[in-house]
Amino acid sequence: MKNYKKWAYGLRKAGYATDRKYPVKLIKIIKDYQLYEFDKIKKGNFVEKVKNLNEGEKLEKPIVIPKVKSSFYKVKKGDTLYSISRKFNISVANLKAINNLDSNIISVGQKLLVKK
Repeated sequence: MKNYKKWAYGLRKAGYATDRKYPVKLIKIIKDYQLYEFDKIKKGNFVEKVKNLNEGEKLEKPIVIPKVKSSFYKVKKGDTLYSISRKFNISVANLKAINNLDSNIISVGQKLLVKK
């Protein structure tokens, strides 16, 4: 992005930034940290440039953490602890224990932990 000043004012004009001083603040950050220097680097040379900035150290690839299914269940109308326990193959006693429930009373919209 060669013209960061126009871009900063354009973001404000388009409504992405509600602070009236946003363009001035953004431009100051770009100048203070010399972020405009990244515009001078070609895409293919970026990795080499980063290596040079890191004194030749190789960068490790980031660790990807797989997304796990939600361990919570949101109670719907008609649900009971028994029906929820059957749905997630857990006993009612365990369901109550992991959710610190003293009784079998649950409410619509309540979130219950169903997997630890």
